Amino acid sequence: MRNLIVGFLLLPTFPAYGAPEQYVVKSQGIYCPAKNQESVEKIADADSDESLKRAVGAAFVSGECISSGIEVPVLVDKVSRERTSRGSHYYCYVRRGDHERLCSAAPSIATVTQLQGERTGDFTVIADNEKVLVAKCAEGGRVVVEKGKQWRRRSAVFLGVEEPVEREVPPDKERAVRDGCKGFDF
Repeated sequence: MRNLIVGFLLLPTFPAYGAPEQYVVKSQGIYCPAKNQESVEKIADADSDESLKRAVGAAFVSGECISSGIEVPVLVDKVSRERTSRGSHYYCYVRRGDHERLCSAAPSIATVTQLQGERTGDFTVIADNEKVLVAKCAEGGRVVVEKGKQWRRRSAVFLGVEEPVEREVPPDKERAVRDGCKGFDF
């Protein structure tokens, strides 16, 4: 019985059984339109730092690929794992809210769960008064905590989320912001 209760309490922390994992293009990730898939394959197949620099440089100079240039990971849908003729993996997807199919080398893609595990939760306070606390997350994004009888947190740490999730949080400034910056609200 005890194990059943512990299992039930832990259940919400795991992705729903059978639910597809949510992917993101990492901040500063490289992507190319699917029509320029060859450039992604050259980047994915690079076998040394020098060949990687050449492949990325050629993709940028030709205009076939660009860096996301944003500080916050972007949610993507319709993700497919592809393989080059040399056996290297890369991913193709559609950015949430967009229609164009894009591709990226594997290091530019992660799951939300992976990023949540990597995020430290570190932050810098931008504004703090008796009603609200606004913080910038070290790994990108912002967290707003409204103070009152009930403290409420809104986190925007991944792009592509239509409305930031709002949660009641304990009146502990450090914990409320750190958990928000770790991505716990997604």
